[in-house]
Amino acid sequence: MAKYLVPTVLLLVTAAGWGVWRWMPATFAIRNESGKPICVLTVNVAGKTLRYNNVPAGGTATGSFHVKQEETLSVRGRFADGTAFEEHCGYVVWEEFAPHISAVVRNDGSIGSP
Repeated sequence: MAKYLVPTVLLLVTAAGWGVWRWMPATFAIRNESGKPICVLTVNVAGKTLRYNNVPAGGTATGSFHVKQEETLSVRGRFADGTAFEEHCGYVVWEEFAPHISAVVRNDGSIGSP
């Protein structure tokens, strides 16, 4: 009986660790550094569409998602002056543990790293 205890405990600990690692959400933060308000900001990632309204200049939109395989973070939006922007700005794979994507929206509508 005792000879099976250590392998059983190791198996259970490994399975629990894998479960926690697999289900920890990835997060993102999109900061508005454009100097002007964003009327609508939409983030598409991992089959989810998240919509944020009225993100002020200097404001940040945050969210979380679960990485199933490989995921691309796409951001699109419209400034208060009517100018639209759209860009794919992040890429994560399932092997990463709880990744975080940070991006900024600049005044010309480009999206890049902070």
